[in-house]
Amino acid sequence: MAGGLFGAASLSTREPAEPEVALKLSGYLGNWDAAIFASRGYYRAPAPLNNVAVNNVARNDVARNKVSGTMGEYPRLNTLGASLSGPLAGGVLNLETGFYHSVDDPGGDNPVIENGQLRFLVGYSRQLGKETQIGVQAYAEWMQDYNDYKRNLSGVSVPREQLRTVATMRFTQQYLYQALTLNLFAYWGAAENDSYVIPSLRYAFNDYLWAEVGANIFSGSRRGMFGTLADNDNIYLTVRCSF
Repeated sequence: MAGGLFGAASLSTREPAEPEVALKLSGYLGNWDAAIFASRGYYRAPAPLNNVAVNNVARNDVARNKVSGTMGEYPRLNTLGASLSGPLAGGVLNLETGFYHSVDDPGGDNPVIENGQLRFLVGYSRQLGKETQIGVQAYAEWMQDYNDYKRNLSGVSVPREQLRTVATMRFTQQYLYQALTLNLFAYWGAAENDSYVIPSLRYAFNDYLWAEVGANIFSGSRRGMFGTLADNDNIYLTVRCSF
């Protein structure tokens, strides 16, 4: 995994030395479910250390035969956020926000470590009759210290957008006394101008056997997370029997 991220040179990754800690407090505000949460942990992808840090670490670890090639470690990450969910206009509204604090790069000067971010999520779902349900969701990531990020970026790298926005929609329709289910999930990356659509049709023969046919359709800018997979459209068939 490390070689694919950082090139052909081998990457010796230092595992996190401290445990991750998370806390969540939740309660009710009338008919609304509210929560606040915080965590102290690490990013999930390792980052290569700078030359000074590598030299300092390597002097100790090479002597113990632990390091060869480039040295990497998991950057520290602290998070703080809140969520609110409750009834609105016959449906359910979900609100969530969070701050991702990049502990090892608070000023955004290190291009190999993620910058801090503010994240926002708004979702709404509603039942339309007995057989139809629809849900929509909007998500945004606002990168902090964006000017420092661009200034320290490699000249051959394409900078990301400061504000990355994503919208999703899910539509579910059931027929034949709920034996046949049509489902459509659509993703649109507004900042990257790409999309991902998953239509599917499932039929339950009985309580133990069902079959589903669907597709994965990618399109849009090749710079986008899903647009880069535009040559990988596919159709699938799933049959499951439980007993």
